[in-house]
Parts: sequence; structure tokens; C-alpha cells
Amino acid sequence: MQPLHFALAHALDARAQFAQAAEHANQGNALQEERSKRGGQAYGSDGHRAFVDQLRTTFTPELFERCRGLGVESKLPVFIVGLPRSGTTLIEQVLASHSRVHAAGELTLATDCFDSLPTICGISGTPLDCIPGLDPKSAADVAARYLAGISCLGGGKARVTDKMPDNYLYVGFLHILFPNARIIHCRRDLRDIALSCWLTEFRSIRWASKQEHIVERIKEYLRITEHWRRVLPNRMLEIRYEETVENLQPVARRMLEWLGHRVGGPMPQVPRKPTSGSDREPGSSPRTRLPGLDCSLEELLSIHAKLLRQAAAFRLKFLVGSLVGCDQTGKQGRSMAKHQRCVPLLRGSH
Repeated sequence: MQPLHFALAHALDARAQFAQAAEHANQGNALQEERSKRGGQAYGSDGHRAFVDQLRTTFTPELFERCRGLGVESKLPVFIVGLPRSGTTLIEQVLASHSRVHAAGELTLATDCFDSLPTICGISGTPLDCIPGLDPKSAADVAARYLAGISCLGGGKARVTDKMPDNYLYVGFLHILFPNARIIHCRRDLRDIALSCWLTEFRSIRWASKQEHIVERIKEYLRITEHWRRVLPNRMLEIRYEETVENLQPVARRMLEWLGHRVGGPMPQVPRKPTSGSDREPGSSPRTRLPGLDCSLEELLSIHAKLLRQAAAFRLKFLVGSLVGCDQTGKQGRSMAKHQRCVPLLRGSH
């Protein structure tokens, strides 16, 4: 029944029957939450918050100064990071439109390398316990492990993208290993991300089936990304999803030139790849397509207005709204006034 509820939620959402869509999303997520608990995989926001606390305590300006020069010079990896549903798939497709960039998709290599630190460093402890003791040999060994994983995927191209969203947690670690690698941070209105996560049946994201967990995850995302900006200023290229869909050509050019690839003349068309439902941005349907986007022109123009209407039905918008009165650059969100005027939430949205 769980997949059916999510399918009905998407179908009803597409027909603007938002109250009914919300009810099926509630039921599907409740079943997902129950299934996770039965399998011993219930999400614990306290554990994740403690991990972010440790990241912020460990990765300091003093640590980065001490670790300067430990990494490798390779420019092969391109890390595309952000919350799920923030546009990482779109950004990867845009970059892969260049002949020297290979799209490798969502790789677990960075997490695997992070988890391997105790073994490589010969320390009995957590991976974060190993970071202060990194030396040239251990850092080179970990970096070599990652490069070996992507080199066999890249087909000899100059850049290989890794669009695992959760790598935003490991920006400091990746900076030490690959000081010359590019990191692109995908950003999107957090309310739209939260709603999209809630409407999506994820196979491996445990925190997306309960609205309070989504909000907690977003809070910690804001804490750690702000920390990276403070201790590693200008390390990430920040790309907004809304700007990308509205002005694809200039944004694409800016990203590719930031990677060091000059683009003469018009940007090449972005090949549209088959995309699973869980990877699509909201609003996609089989109409006339735009290059590199999984939705039609008509749908692109209506997505934002549609999401505002959904705010009247979904409690999630209210929960997240307190986090995003101003976006991460201090600019007020374009739709804040409309979000604040939303009618009370649906009964039973938990």
C-alpha cells in the first residue's frame, strides 16, 4: 500500500487536488515510518545533531591550516552537494553537457572513505577522532582510494561529478583531501525542498517520512553549511535552483567556466537522461521538454505558484517557514509573504 499512497499523492497533486494528495502522503509516510521502526532503522535526530556538533568542533580554521598540503593535487572530482530535491540532478546534467565532464551520479565513495579512516590511520575510534591526526601518508591513501573509485568511471575525461547530496556534511574532509577539487552547493527554497521530500518515497532516506524529522534535518543542514562558509570562505560555488531554471544558459556557463572549461558561443544542449521518479523535481510530466530539465516549459512557469497553493494544505510549510524568514544569504525569500498568509494546516498532518 505504501507505493500506492505515494503514487496517488503525486497524481492528485498534479491535478491540483492538494487536500487529497496530502492525505495520501500522510498515509504513505506513516507506513514508511512504521516499516523503519520494525526494521530497527528508525531515524534519530539527536544522533545527527551530535554528529554535526562534532563536525563543527573538529573542522576549525586551525585544523585547516595544520592540514594544508596534506591532500593531493588532483582536479578530477567535482562534488555536487545539497539537500535532496535541491536540483543536484539538474546541475550534474548541465555540467555533463560539456565534452570533458563525466556524470557519475550519486556515489557513496566519500562516505566510504570517511568511514575507512580508523583502518587507514590505525586508530581505534570514530572517523572524526582520526581527523586531527591526519598525516601526509594517511591523507594520500584515503584520497587515492577515492580517485581509484572515480577514475574507472570517467572514461579519461578531465572532470568526474559526484552528486551525492549528503556530501555537504563532508566538505571539510573533502577539502583536506582535494584542495583543488570543485564543490558546487545546490540551494533551493527550503520550503519547497521540505515539501518535495515529504511527497517522495525514498528508499534510503529515513528522515523524510516524518515532518518534524525533515525540519530537524534542515536545521542541521543550515548549521553545517554556514560553518563551512565561515571556516572555508568561497570554497563552494553556490547555485540556486530557481535561478538555474529561469536562466539556464548563464548559470551553466558560469559553472563550467568555474571548472576551468571555456565555453565559446551558445551553450551545448543538455542531453535529457532517463530519470527515476525519486530523482525528478516536482512538476515533471511527458510534455514538450526543455534541454536538461525534467519538466515542460508550461510546468516550469507554474511550479512556484503551484507550491504556494500547496502551502495552504501542508503543515510542513509552516514548520519550515520559521527557518527561512531570510534565506542563507540574508535576502528575504520571494514567496515569504504568501507563505505567511497561508490558511491553517490540514487536520492530521503529523
